[in-house]
Amino acid sequence: SRGGVLSALGMLVATRGRQFTRTVGLQQDQIEVSALEAEFQTLEDQATEELSDQSAQPPELNSKRSVDICYRGQSYTLNVPWVGLADTLMNFNAMHQRRYGYALSGAVELVNICVDVQVVADALELPGATVQKDSDNVANGEVYAEDGREDGIAVIARDAMKSGRRLFGPAVITEYSATTFVAPDWCAETDPSGNLRLQKTV
Repeated sequence: SRGGVLSALGMLVATRGRQFTRTVGLQQDQIEVSALEAEFQTLEDQATEELSDQSAQPPELNSKRSVDICYRGQSYTLNVPWVGLADTLMNFNAMHQRRYGYALSGAVELVNICVDVQVVADALELPGATVQKDSDNVANGEVYAEDGREDGIAVIARDAMKSGRRLFGPAVITEYSATTFVAPDWCAETDPSGNLRLQKTV
């Protein structure tokens, strides 16, 4: 995307949401599913209230529940989606096997419960980019390499990079808010939305 304004665009289109975690510190034989479900609901209600206060209309929300679990005595946890006690414990063992190469038959500890509540929003559709200058308008410039060597390279304005055009490095792409250096063995290409994509060629 446009260098220098990417963060601003991200702030405008990022999904709004709230993430809450509550420490419960329950041994496996202390876990009561009904009490745990009530704790989840309390966190979801808090997230819903905060997100609703930011909207003129009640937002459509999507909530995901998860838990941080470890084997008793461990100092680290794995975050596992909450799908009921039995299935969650089974998934934890499988995840631990994949991550660390082993799973234990001993009791577990449920350390934290977590909720991730997000506002359901339409996907962003960026308009197509408009080429404002002659796409063949390439100048020559000089850059100084790390070893002090001075090289002559192509210099082109960002607005001249029409969709699908590929520019092989070394080259410099200039615009009002940033300068992009395309290193040797790299290629820059503009996609239909005007995003500049760089890819190594070798």
